[in-house]
Amino acid sequence: MALNLKKNDLALVFSSFGTFLSDSPQIIDEILKSGCDNIFITQHTENMTTSSFKNILNITKENHVEAGNYPFLFICEFLVRRYYSLFHNKK
Repeated sequence: MALNLKKNDLALVFSSFGTFLSDSPQIIDEILKSGCDNIFITQHTENMTTSSFKNILNITKENHVEAGNYPFLFICEFLVRRYYSLFHNKK
């Protein structure tokens, strides 16, 4: 999908602890090369490679390893439900 992004598109990149960035650098490169708007959503507040993104949404102020992925899962569920409530009846 990243190969098909255009300047007017929006790429949302979700990565709980930021490992997607190091595991999939070619996808990140394609997103950044496309020139599209992009948002990186994470709960890892100290990820240095996020500076390439136009927007970063840190869903926690501090890393809480003991909380696991729960904060990340909560925000993902919230965003999906919000999107659905705003757009499910629009054609």
